Formats: sequence, C-alpha cells, structure tokens
Amino acid sequence: MADQLIGKTLGGRYTLIEKIKEGGMAMVYKARDTNLDRFVAVKLILPQRELSERFLARFKREAKSHARLSHPNIVTVFDYGEFDNKPYLVMEYIPDGTLKDLLGKPIPWQKAAQIVASIARALATAHTQGIIHRDVKPSNILMSNRREPRLSDFGIAKLIEGDEETADLTGSGMGVGTPDYMAPEQGVGQSDERSDIYALGVVFYQLVTGNLPFKADTPLAVMLKKSTEPLPRPTQFVPDIPSTVEKVLIKALASNPKDRYHNMNGFAVALETLQLGMVTPDTFNELPPDETTRDLLGEVIQGGSKKSNTIPWILSGGVLFFCLGILIAGIFLWSRLSSQSGSPVDAPQPTDFSSALTESPLALPTADSPSEFSSSPEPIFPTDPPVSPTFAFIDAAPTATSVMFASNGNLIAFNSRMGGNSDIYTVNINGGDLSRLTSSTAHDVYPSWSPDGTQIVYQTNEGGDQELVIINVSNKEYYAITNNTCNDWGPVWSPVGDWIAFYSDCDGERNIYKMRADGTDRTQLTFSSGSNSWFPAWSPDGKQITFSSNQLGKYHIYTMNSNGGEQVELAKGCVSYYSPDGRRILYGVYCNDTDELWLMNADGSNQRPITDGVECKNATWSPDGKNIVFQLSKTTGDGPFQIYIMDLDNPDRSNWSLVTDYDVNGAAPVWQP
Repeated sequence: MADQLIGKTLGGRYTLIEKIKEGGMAMVYKARDTNLDRFVAVKLILPQRELSERFLARFKREAKSHARLSHPNIVTVFDYGEFDNKPYLVMEYIPDGTLKDLLGKPIPWQKAAQIVASIARALATAHTQGIIHRDVKPSNILMSNRREPRLSDFGIAKLIEGDEETADLTGSGMGVGTPDYMAPEQGVGQSDERSDIYALGVVFYQLVTGNLPFKADTPLAVMLKKSTEPLPRPTQFVPDIPSTVEKVLIKALASNPKDRYHNMNGFAVALETLQLGMVTPDTFNELPPDETTRDLLGEVIQGGSKKSNTIPWILSGGVLFFCLGILIAGIFLWSRLSSQSGSPVDAPQPTDFSSALTESPLALPTADSPSEFSSSPEPIFPTDPPVSPTFAFIDAAPTATSVMFASNGNLIAFNSRMGGNSDIYTVNINGGDLSRLTSSTAHDVYPSWSPDGTQIVYQTNEGGDQELVIINVSNKEYYAITNNTCNDWGPVWSPVGDWIAFYSDCDGERNIYKMRADGTDRTQLTFSSGSNSWFPAWSPDGKQITFSSNQLGKYHIYTMNSNGGEQVELAKGCVSYYSPDGRRILYGVYCNDTDELWLMNADGSNQRPITDGVECKNATWSPDGKNIVFQLSKTTGDGPFQIYIMDLDNPDRSNWSLVTDYDVNGAAPVWQP
C-alpha cells in the first residue's frame, strides 16, 4: 500500500521523498528542504489519537531545547512543526546506517570504547542542559560516514511518557523506552542521567560481547531479570576481555543507580582511559573467576561486604503485572532490611557538573588515593574522575602566574580522537610520555606552540562555532582569546610570541587575520571574494606570512607582508611552513589531488618532492631544521594516521622514524621550539 504522505510538503518547505524507518512512536522520512536545497530527515510523532493543544505546546518547548544541543556527536535538530495534528522534527539527514548494523558478533573492545566514549560525551553535554535521553540504543546511534557516531531521538521517550494523552503507547504502563536497554528504575517511570549511563553500558556490553546482558521471552521478564539477577560476566562470552573493561561494564550496569558512575562524564573518562592504555590490567585487582558481578560490585562499594542492589519497580496494567510488582517490591524490601538493618534508602542526589579549570581531566586513582566507594587501599577501577572542565570565555589571559617548564624541543603536539572527541596531546619525540592536554565535549584541533614552548594555541568548537584557546602545557590552565559569532581556524604563533595569525569567516569569506596573543588588535590581512584563504604561517623574522588560497581555482601558496599588502604566488600547494633559518618552505600538496610533501626555496624556486607518492601531510620542522615531523596514512589519505619523523639528509622511507606505534586518528603534529 502506497504511503499517502510521500510527496506531501510540510511547513511549506519539507517535501517527503521516502520512508526511512517506522516504529511504534514515530515515522522517519527522507525529505528535501526546498528553501536550502538539501536533504533532511523528518520524524513524525504518531500518537494513537488526537492530541490537545497542551501536548503540542509541550512538544514545541521540548523541540526548542533539543535544537539548542550542539555537539559533534549529536544529530542536529533544524526545525519543528505540526502536520495534520501530528508534531514533527526536522533533523540533519545521515544516510549511512546505525550502530545496530555492527551488532551480531563481538567487535574489538578498543573500537567499542571509542564509539561509546563519543556518545557518552554527547550525553554529558545534554545532561548539563537538563536533557535526559531515556532511550539510548544502537538504532538511535547513527554512523556518519560509517565511522563517526551521532546520537539521535533526544527526548522522544519523555514526550510520550510524560503526557497522559499518549500513555496508551506504553502498553503495560511502564516507562517508555526499549526494555533490552532500559535501566531497572525506568520500569516505574523513574529516570535521571544515571539511567542513560545504564543504557549506554548495555550498548557497550553488546558491542564487546556480541550479546545482550539479559534475555527473556517477554519485555516484562527482561525487566524482572535486571532487578533480581546479577549481571552475566562479559568474560563468559569473550574470555580475553581485560579485567579493566569488565569492571567498567559492571559499574555502568549496576542495578542500583547509586552504584553506577555519578555522572556521564565519569563514564566517558573511564572509557577514554581504557582507550589510551594509561592504565593496565596489573593496576587493578584481578576478578575472581567464581564470583558473580553482584558479588564483585558489592566489594567495590563496601570493601568486600556484599550488598544487594535490587531496585523495586512496579508493573502495572493488569492483575498479573500488579502481583509481579508486589513480589518484586517484597524482594527489594527484604534485601534492603537484611543488608542495611533498617537504614533509609538514600534519595538520588543532583549531580554537580562544575569543575575548576585547573583540574586534570584524566586524574586516576592511585594506591594512595583509594576509591570513594572502597575501604581498601587497593585502587578499584573505575572511580569517578573529575568531570571535564567547563569551558569559559574570559577577556584576557589570567593574571596569576604559575611555574613554567623550560622548553627543550623534545615534544610533539598533535590532535587526536583517541579519546572519542578530538583533543590536544603531546608526546616525546621518541614516542614516550604521552600526555593529554584537553578533555572536553568539543573537538580541539590544530595546535601551535608558543615560541618558548610552554603554551599551545589551538582551535575548538566548544560553544558551537570555532574559537581559539591558549593552554599552559605544564598546568593545563586554558583561556579563550576569541569569542564571537563567526569561525576562527588554524592559529599559529608569531616567532616573537606577540601575534597569532589565523583564518576566519567573519567577513563572509575565509580570510587571513592576525591579533595580539591576548586577543586584542584583531586585523584582517586578506580580502578574498569568492575564494578561500587559509592556513597562515610566519617567517622566522616575523616579517612575512605564507598562506594558501584557491583564488586561481586550484590551491596555491602565497606570501605577503605580515601587515598584509601585495601577495606573491609561490607554488601549487596547501599548508606551508618556513624552515627555522627562513631559507626553505616545507609544504603539502594534498589539496591538489595527491598527498605528498614538497620543499622549495623561500622565493618559490627549486620545488621538489621529498615523499614519493606516499600519503603524507601536515608536516612541520624540528627546531634545528634537520628533521620534519608529519602524519602518514596507513591505508588512504583519510587515515588512520601515525606520526613519523624524517631526517632530511636521509629522506628515504626506510629511514623514517615511527613516533606513534598506534593510530592517532587525527594528527597535525607540530614540533616544540
């Protein structure tokens, strides 16, 4: 039977093309936005009867709050409206499938942790705005470009659950959600951010084991198992899962919300820490092979004494549900009286998301700082690390001074998605001492060292658009130097350290700018029209700036006075850097259909490749000008990448030195001065 809505235009601009998905609560269509000539996804909410003005007004309020969510791993809501008394949301169209497509067999836990960490950061952003998802599951996680997870359907469950007119959609009277992924407390319609932690924990469990933790013939039986049975140990499905991964799953999937991570940021950092390998299984107590996960969770909470985690949930919607509810409540009350000797049950406490800017984002428990839940001095992984710092814009650099370390030119800064979002890292030139400088819900990219090697300026999309931030490498204090409604990209420090060059779209085009290192004296240097100018770089004497522009069609490298003025075309290419002595320019040509690194003299003469068709890009110089550091793709120009060093006197590939023997999933490496 033909869908009668195909071909209809909603809101005067969204023409429905085809049905993508249909569920009990909504239908999703691929549509064309005729105003902006782009594809969008339209989700129509499908109540079983006419909705009142009260519900529609509530829907609009929820839609507005969801549209304000801005995160790289959240599907963007563009618009909302009403059609034939059915509310709808307009979202970005992502045609590449969902995380559900990866299910069926275990995937490497490292890959699973990376995917889930990205979604955890997205949920943490939503939670700070008071938005709980309530229906986290693989089919709601879209896979953009088959690699980047994007969470959708925020608040749909709440919209249905919270209105008496749509309560009949739940069938049994339980809270709306998907029973396989719902937290036990959602059985009575109770949920907070810890319910999202549980649901995301189920997703992580399913990815690494290939199985759901609880299975039964009916949704009611699944929910009953969650409240009365211990979590099946992940190693019974995949024996070689590290104990650290298993303990993360046990904590996230605790049946009692109080025993889970306190907030989504804590879960995210635990996942990111697993990925980075900053701790090893030797750091943790070994899991006894004959104990249940409930026994183990009791040890984490009470230092060895067992404690029941059963949560009451009452099943309504008929005599059978009522009786089951009484039975479960009786089990719960008996277990609480037995384990707590009449102690009152603690009410859930609101989560405090605030954090000082100086907190280390990857603080881990040590033998001298036992877990908050454990009376044992042995560190129990994972405890709740500090939440990621709240990003704050300030007018100028902090006046407080701090001890600075001396630069020795032995560090390389780069950006990487190893932790889910793109963050700034440093590593020693021999590959050791990996350090993560930033940890936020944003993507932090394109680091550039200060001339003394103690600070880094980088680009971030915290707050929505692209802004520039400076971070102190020794104490990780940071502050924003731009805060506007346009995008600022690709910062690079001048040789003296008084100026920062960058490119921006503040005039409607991408042009080169500079400003003082404190964010003042913003000056536009190029005035392209109908073309892009980007990726500036300073000459060692600070008098010249190179940049790339496509004003001739293909991208060429130009040079100009550091105050702007006449532009001189040097070569076809993209990102460029002067050598420390100012005599040569290192540049890439990947913007012109091939990924190679080239050298030329500063006047544009003697152009020559130094990599022979190898997928290399984003190279910078060592302080002495004898070596370069660059990123190399293992497979294609899109990554994954590793970081290498080349001796320019011996440029043959067999002489390249590998800095990172792992996929950095990012790069843009820059050598410390």
